[in-house]
Amino acid sequence: MIREYELPEAWSNSSIGFCPNTSPRTDIAAASDALFYPDPATRILLLTVKHTHHPTASASHPQRNWLFINESFFGPPSRRERVKVSWNHWSQYCLIRALPPTTAFIRGPYITGTRVLFLDSAPAHHSNRGPVSGNGGSDSPARLNIIDFSPFPDISIRSSPTWTWIGQRTTLVPSETARHLPLSTVDYLNVEGIRVTEDNIVLFLVRI
Repeated sequence: MIREYELPEAWSNSSIGFCPNTSPRTDIAAASDALFYPDPATRILLLTVKHTHHPTASASHPQRNWLFINESFFGPPSRRERVKVSWNHWSQYCLIRALPPTTAFIRGPYITGTRVLFLDSAPAHHSNRGPVSGNGGSDSPARLNIIDFSPFPDISIRSSPTWTWIGQRTTLVPSETARHLPLSTVDYLNVEGIRVTEDNIVLFLVRI
């Protein structure tokens, strides 16, 4: 049976896409030296939305929304379930994070299991004395952000204005951390992107 899930009318003229989750879909034996257990039952589905028609947005700096929901919500349907699911119904299980248009140079998001990673801030550029950052001269041109939806998070950010809690039935509780990547750490190269697994974060560097 094929089901249709209605999206908000405000997203009708937006660019919408899925972010692939690199965590295994089936239960496998974890390596003895693995730092995290890739539980397939806790995989997160992430839908990315870009609004270029937002009053404060533009083609180069769109308004971004990221919709999160437990992948297990889309299990095998029963015969009693409706074929077309309204947004009013399934939004009760969703969580949305809004990224303002002023957040430039987003790279990502990348998702594995219950963890979502992305890079933000301006890239570095050269000066007469060598490479400098594009964010006011700080030695941190790129910032690595991690959103963790682990079942037992250390920090709850339900009061953060960047999150919209759509419905009371969602069990997702995000925990956010961020760390700047000093130029000396990345050998004065630009961080063009990242790839993630349950155990590793790989940075892709290019010469400035």
